[in-house]
Amino acid sequence: MSKTAESGSWIGLGLAREYWDRNCMLDLAVVEGGNTLCATNDPDVPCGLDVRFTREK
Repeated sequence: MSKTAESGSWIGLGLAREYWDRNCMLDLAVVEGGNTLCATNDPDVPCGLDVRFTREK
């Protein structure tokens, strides 16, 4: 996670695999002052998939 990311920032993560029909894309929203990333499939709902990644201090 970027040490300079602030709440409201977005990160796109893509995975390309030769044996999948499609590439995998995941959007992550930066929330809680940059300490947490939330997985989402809707830009209007930052934590729409209810999956959070929290930075350890």
